[in-house]
Amino acid sequence: MMEQATMPEAPPMSARFRIAESDYVRAGAFDTRAKVRVRSRFFLFAVLVVVALIALLTAASIAWGQKNVVTVCGVVLAVWLVTMFFIRPWRRRREYRQYKAIHDEWVVTLLDDGIRFAWPDGEGLLPWSKIFKWRCNAGYVLIYTMPSLFCGIPTAGMAEQGFDMERLKAALAQHVGPAEWGR
Repeated sequence: MMEQATMPEAPPMSARFRIAESDYVRAGAFDTRAKVRVRSRFFLFAVLVVVALIALLTAASIAWGQKNVVTVCGVVLAVWLVTMFFIRPWRRRREYRQYKAIHDEWVVTLLDDGIRFAWPDGEGLLPWSKIFKWRCNAGYVLIYTMPSLFCGIPTAGMAEQGFDMERLKAALAQHVGPAEWGR
């Protein structure tokens, strides 16, 4: 019986990066935008909510008059827009300024058993089995350890250091599963 040749494993890749305030805000916006999308399993629920809102608005316009209902809808829309485009980015900038450790330079290393993150105060291995899910877009790879807690890796400047983002994405897909929204 012939022994099967095994491919030598690729050496670990490492890269240094620093999260800028703009990176923190954009990664947070990407995280929020991905959660807002309606998934197919919630489609029926979304349709029912829309139908209920139409019925509620119709009843309210009969009781209060159409002008008042339009005013209330306008106020609700304005509050939502101000929250999404002004308050959330402002809060993310404030969080970034308060989160001192994120200002440091980080090193990410892709290993066979997971991803190692190192910073001036220590380091930690994030095993594949502890990764909840992941997302990516052109600017970031977000690796979630919980539904709302992620490690963000900016893609800019990584290739120049020899860090193959496609290899990271392939390893995440192999060990964790396909990326969620935002591929």
